[in-house]
Amino acid sequence: IYLKHFDKTMSTKEVLGELDKQGFRPANISECLTIGEKHSNVQRKFRTVFLGSVWVSPADNLVCPFLNGDDSERYLYLGFFENDNWDTDYRFAAVRKSA
Repeated sequence: IYLKHFDKTMSTKEVLGELDKQGFRPANISECLTIGEKHSNVQRKFRTVFLGSVWVSPADNLVCPFLNGDDSERYLYLGFFENDNWDTDYRFAAVRKSA
């Protein structure tokens, strides 16, 4: 699992397009939980988004998981998938596409 950082604010569509162009697919919830378990300090450093798993919220919004945290706690959140404002604080978990 790679953490992709784009040094600019991007939309979800732009992030997905860039991952695809680089030969990656977005990581899913299973891969999210693996990072949270095996590399718990990553989420203390970076907000890590997993665009490969998307659900419809009770408010009828598309949401995706992301990990976040601080020195005392770690969190698993659901954020808006259709985001036009992923800023430079976010990293996007990605997996190399199989041949």
